[in-house]
Amino acid sequence: MRNVVYPKDPHPNDFWDGPLSGVLAYQGRLRWFECCNFELAVDAEPRRYLIHDLTDAEVADEEKWHALFVEHVGDHWTLSEDGRRGSLKPEAESAKFYAPYSKRTPPDYATNPILGWFFW
Repeated sequence: MRNVVYPKDPHPNDFWDGPLSGVLAYQGRLRWFECCNFELAVDAEPRRYLIHDLTDAEVADEEKWHALFVEHVGDHWTLSEDGRRGSLKPEAESAKFYAPYSKRTPPDYATNPILGWFFW
């Protein structure tokens, strides 16, 4: 496995004082990242993440949910070319994402091949 430097433009799926899981670009494709030491990590210790491969269907599903998130919640996790962050939509709009998302079965990519890791 190769170590990966800081991921560019990640799309977090779960967050607790920092990303726990989500999608990032790695080796020219979208991949899943997930914190593997969250329960063990303390403030002085960085979190370690594994990068899992995704099938084409899994990538399409994650892209669909991300697009819906951007449309109704915002693109505040996206950096523009000049380094500016996107913005949040009005709070009333977010229900159009969170209502269907709450019915989604959480993905489990733990058995997908591990391609690398990084610290955050």
